[in-house]
Amino acid sequence: MTHNTIRCCILGGQEKDLYALGELHKQPGVEIAYVYDKDLNAVGLEIAEILGIPRTSRREELAGFDAVEYVVVTEPRGAFEDELVELSATGAKVVSQSEAMSMFGSARSKSAEPEKPEDEAELYSVEDELEHIIEAFPLDEVLKECSRIDIIKMDIEGAEGRAWMGMKEIVQRFKPEIILE
Repeated sequence: MTHNTIRCCILGGQEKDLYALGELHKQPGVEIAYVYDKDLNAVGLEIAEILGIPRTSRREELAGFDAVEYVVVTEPRGAFEDELVELSATGAKVVSQSEAMSMFGSARSKSAEPEKPEDEAELYSVEDELEHIIEAFPLDEVLKECSRIDIIKMDIEGAEGRAWMGMKEIVQRFKPEIILE
C-alpha cells in the first residue's frame, strides 16, 4: 500500500499559531514544506528553524518554494490576502487550522483543541492570570547537564512559544520527540 505525503505550508507564525505547526509536524504522511510569517521575529519561524523546516518572512521568496497541495492559514485570512492570491494561483487549497486538523490529523488531534476565536484577548487577560504566576526557567539552563533527552511533553496552556524559546539548544542537540497537549 503506497502512502502519499501531503505537502502543506503554514502562513502565520505567532505564538498563538503554534498549534498547527506542532500538530502537523508530528502527523505521519504530512510534510510542512515551509512556514511563512510577515514578522521576521515570529516564534513560529524560530521553531521551524529548530525543526529543520524552511521558513521565510519575505513574500518574494514564496515563489521559490516547491509547490504545496494545501496552505494552512493560522491567522485571519485578510492578514495574508496578497500571499493567498499568489499561492492559490498554484492550485493549492487554502484551509484553516481546524480544517487542516480534521483533514490531516489523527483521531486524537482532531479533538485535541477546538477552534479558537480570532481575538483571544477577549478570553484571557493579565488580571485573570495573576493568581497563577509560576516561576519558570529555560529548559536549556535547567537541563544543561543532561546527556540524553528522548521526549518532551508540554501541556502549558498557550505558553508553548515561550517554552520553545527556552529549549532551542536541547531540541537542536538531542532532537527529542515533542508532544504538545
